[in-house]
Amino acid sequence: MPTLAEKIAQQSLERLNAAEQTWTTLGVPGGTDSKPTGANVESAFRRRRFDSREATLAAAKTALATGSMPALLERQIGPSLDWSMRPPDQAAHLAGRAVARIVQRADAGMVPIGVATGFIVYPGLLLTNYHVFGERDEPRYAQANFLYERLDQGIATGIFIDFAPDVFFLADKDLDFALVALDATTDKTGALPTLGVLQPSSAVGKILVGDPINIIQHPKGEPKHYAFTNNHLTGLADAGAMTYQTDTKPGSSGSPLLSKNWELVGLHRSAVPARDSEGRILNVDENVWDPNEESDEDVKWLGNEGVRISAIINFVSKQKLDNPDHQRRLEEFMETTSDPLDLFTAAQPTLRPAESARSIAPPAALATGGTVVQQIVVNGPATFNFYAGSVVSASAPVEEAPVTAAEKSVRFDPDYANRPGFDENFLGEAFRVPLPTVSADRTSELFAENGTPVVLKYHHFSLVFNKMRRLMHWAASNVDYSPAMRGGRSSGSFGDGNWRGDPRLPAGLEIADADFYRPATRVDRGHIVKREDNSWGRTDLEIEFAIGDSYHWTNCTPQHEAFNKASGGDSGGPAGVRGVWGDFEDYVKKELAKANNRASILSGPVLAASDPYTVFSRGRIQYPNSFWKVVVVVQEGALRAYGFVFSQEDVIARFGLVKELFEDPKFLKFRTPLPRITELTGVVFDEVLLAAEAR
Repeated sequence: MPTLAEKIAQQSLERLNAAEQTWTTLGVPGGTDSKPTGANVESAFRRRRFDSREATLAAAKTALATGSMPALLERQIGPSLDWSMRPPDQAAHLAGRAVARIVQRADAGMVPIGVATGFIVYPGLLLTNYHVFGERDEPRYAQANFLYERLDQGIATGIFIDFAPDVFFLADKDLDFALVALDATTDKTGALPTLGVLQPSSAVGKILVGDPINIIQHPKGEPKHYAFTNNHLTGLADAGAMTYQTDTKPGSSGSPLLSKNWELVGLHRSAVPARDSEGRILNVDENVWDPNEESDEDVKWLGNEGVRISAIINFVSKQKLDNPDHQRRLEEFMETTSDPLDLFTAAQPTLRPAESARSIAPPAALATGGTVVQQIVVNGPATFNFYAGSVVSASAPVEEAPVTAAEKSVRFDPDYANRPGFDENFLGEAFRVPLPTVSADRTSELFAENGTPVVLKYHHFSLVFNKMRRLMHWAASNVDYSPAMRGGRSSGSFGDGNWRGDPRLPAGLEIADADFYRPATRVDRGHIVKREDNSWGRTDLEIEFAIGDSYHWTNCTPQHEAFNKASGGDSGGPAGVRGVWGDFEDYVKKELAKANNRASILSGPVLAASDPYTVFSRGRIQYPNSFWKVVVVVQEGALRAYGFVFSQEDVIARFGLVKELFEDPKFLKFRTPLPRITELTGVVFDEVLLAAEAR
């Protein structure tokens, strides 16, 4: 039986044979002596269209220099330079004005958190990803932050514009785009009309494989960045996908993809990760990536993937909306998507190149449903070439790596007053699980108001905080692994979480990165309420809010990597060591399948007076040796509670808190004490080096 790759190759050959006459009419040598080959298949229609557009652009530049060029093309002409927080020239600056940071709506006095990027494609309409705004209600919780960028005087805050999804909203999951209206009434500065537009065009031939792909983005919610290095297009797929090598980070989802001529060619949606032979995502150390304990920055990325703007325009052009106002706006938008170079050649006939962009006719085969050839990169060791034009073929199956880790930060709920917290009746009113309390001799350790310990409520869980140890004392969480509550997605697909302080606690009370987790390089930010356990809800927004809440420092405890990570070296811990806490969490998930996928879990660190401590740059911190967990389920019509205590004392003693350099197992066997090197060589080392030698 032929493999998938062999089937694709055979179908590609059949298409080449069927399209031979069409290729000949396009000026490609035909006949049995010179059929199109893999090296020139893309060339014919796309390259002729591309070359014609390049010639037209050259004429446009001449017209611009002589003052006869209309302003519509000014921002589409510019060089490709390095990644920078500053635009390389006026063309890049003008293109960047239409690009916005998408932020979570924040209360007065709070710093907005950037989660993605978007850009104006028509006055009052912003384009971003479906995985950013998949439902009409989601934009109500966000704002578009334009002009957030570095200036000579420093970082400009920019302007914040609300979204108006009731005015217009259109999204598609397969093409991963969302088109949403901006609420001009919230523009307090009057700057919105001056921001400009990155005009989409359904024209083909704007870019070829190997050409630069420039991206203007807000990576990790930071001020505007311009990416220019190692930024070439690597592949085009008939389903509308495009792959490329350009630097991005979480928060870049929804960024515009721009050609070397600053034309909009696509919509960035995600990065493509490296995988092992079993299809598991790898981290930068080439171990299996753990989405619950590692961020997107820990993934080994191979490249990026976006959606061709022509595919989006083609989809939008076919929509018929029920709301007449929405349909009218859609039609007005579509009127602006013709090729701007066609307007130029019509207005400047004396400057038109020998073969204008308009003069390239589509292959005759397209009019009869036939197929011609274009390059498409498939998942596998080879690149096969077939299909061209605007007809999508369904006869040739193409395997494409699924989008697995969208470059988006999970949305965060800024409303602390309405978090529901732990539900004591989650397992049913007949099976109430009361919150725990703390013994009288230890209540003075807790964060309290008016003498009463404060129960901090989050989405799906609650906790009490120990102010003396700067860690939680206990947490109580509701867990639901039923498929209906998982949104049909993995926890990792919702994006990266950002660790944050809880504003209900005094500033600096929690142990944060700089205090412990960053200098203690063998210590993980250990979730007590596990991210995956909390990744459930009736809507995607509820799931994201729950995931975001699990990233509070109040839910974080110092856990050694060899204790926290399941499967040890396979997910980043020391080789050959299985993390008992991580393995137990995975075991709990499997066991819950026998208990209707639901549980209430009480858990926390054992905060003993005898716990060890360490001193980093920010002072003395005690860290727990042990952790406890009580899993409560309904089994055979009765409430059952199972308690466990796990110690990390042995792995801390074995590996220490700080990861030493030069610990690769391949070379550890060659480590030799300095005195032994002296014996071998006669070279004597100073006492300073002998005292500093890693043991």
